[in-house]
Amino acid sequence: KATQGEKSLRVGVPTVSEIKKIYPHKKNEKGGITITGYNGKDVDVRVPEIIGKTPVTAIADNCFGDNKDNDQKKFLRTQLRSIEIPDSVVEIGSMAFWYCEALESVKLPKNLKTISRSMFYNCKNLAIEIPKGITDIQDSAFEGCSIKSMTIPATVEVIAETAFGKCSGWGAHGM
Repeated sequence: KATQGEKSLRVGVPTVSEIKKIYPHKKNEKGGITITGYNGKDVDVRVPEIIGKTPVTAIADNCFGDNKDNDQKKFLRTQLRSIEIPDSVVEIGSMAFWYCEALESVKLPKNLKTISRSMFYNCKNLAIEIPKGITDIQDSAFEGCSIKSMTIPATVEVIAETAFGKCSGWGAHGM
């Protein structure tokens, strides 16, 4: 432990307490953690794989698209640029990135099966590779998006009629 005036060797590595403040969360019924919000200021976000000793297994509805703090909501909607979600996550709720208009790049977990309803609604410059294993793209998942590039794997069995409503930009391939 560093004493006053000394620098810790863990410079830049957040403590569990700091992670809990940045990523509000709750235990879920499967024994993992569901991230319920983001209170950080990084524009390039890497969701933690574990908090304490518990794996992060889900991202809640509206997690990055809404926030009780209006300044944080504005930050998420206008400045969040990229997000990397660990493979421990098996579920991402609806509207998780709702109106994150600056979101350009998303790395989804390989164990995810569904792109939920309105997950990326109104993201304006999105480049995304949908991982193999995704089987379902729900209503309005990408509605209103300007899609820079997208790869859709052959594992996708169901694409809802409105999944890509009002989209522009289409550099999509791979379907």
